[in-house]
Amino acid sequence: EHEKYNCTKPCENINKKCSLNHKCEKMCYEDCSLCTVKVERILACGHIKKDVPCGLSIDEIKCILPCERPLKCDHKCQSQCYEKCKPCENQVRVIFYIPNVTICLFCFVYFILYLGRKNYTRLWSFNCNEM
Repeated sequence: EHEKYNCTKPCENINKKCSLNHKCEKMCYEDCSLCTVKVERILACGHIKKDVPCGLSIDEIKCILPCERPLKCDHKCQSQCYEKCKPCENQVRVIFYIPNVTICLFCFVYFILYLGRKNYTRLWSFNCNEM
């Protein structure tokens, strides 16, 4: 008999996917939903995200803070934390000793040149704004 009409009492169940036991804020006859109470979460990357719906799992949250992972060149990644690191786009000044040429390139281009250099060529790099 209870299910034949809409019970207007507040629901006493715990929200779906709620690890903090927040009560459902709907009426008894309404289906309980994912918990929407705003909480603070520590993400897999170690950053803290505020105002996250409680029912949202950590795997579903994208960290949009700047990435702090170092690249092979020791510069910091310029992507957002959740993104895969891209090649370094910092500008570096490169001095070639044979012939005596100085140019400014993206760091990742310098890194490719440095790894593939011939024995008779030396490459030194500096940040472009340091010289």
